[in-house]
Amino acid sequence: FHNNATTYSPADNTLIVSSRENFVIAIDYDVPADGIRKIHWILGDPTKKWYQFPSLRRFALRLTQGTLPPLGQHAVSIDTKGNLLLFDDGQASFFQSPAGQTRSYSAARSYTIDAAKMTAKAFYTYSAQPSLYSDICSSVYEGRQGNYLVDFSTSNGRTTNVIQGIGAASRVVFT
Repeated sequence: FHNNATTYSPADNTLIVSSRENFVIAIDYDVPADGIRKIHWILGDPTKKWYQFPSLRRFALRLTQGTLPPLGQHAVSIDTKGNLLLFDDGQASFFQSPAGQTRSYSAARSYTIDAAKMTAKAFYTYSAQPSLYSDICSSVYEGRQGNYLVDFSTSNGRTTNVIQGIGAASRVVFT
């Protein structure tokens, strides 16, 4: 389990953990009365190895139409609307088999999670134009609502760090 980031969700008292190799998982923050922390949901690429295990697959969120799973995610946080915000590297697993999908670009994404219905819906997606691919170590953070700082830390074959300020309507404010 390659842990890249962890955040706390006060809305449901969960710890949200990102594993670049596997998925994003929400587990109990506090120890329940029975002493066993429980998995709430898993958001990830169903073509990766983890999805072959029924014990994990049963926690997989169903993606609504038009929603892409994160691939090699980093920098999980909760945005100002209470959604899950993360950087989607677009990279398959380096160590698992099957490794899952790879995309030719990276993106900042936020997801609305409905744990009762076990669904995830794309709320916000930003990908640079022209596209940038940053396979590891990148991040996205929200400042004021709808304003983001996106760090494509290993773009151009891991030779260039591109930092962008994103404002309303995904307008690039600075690079």
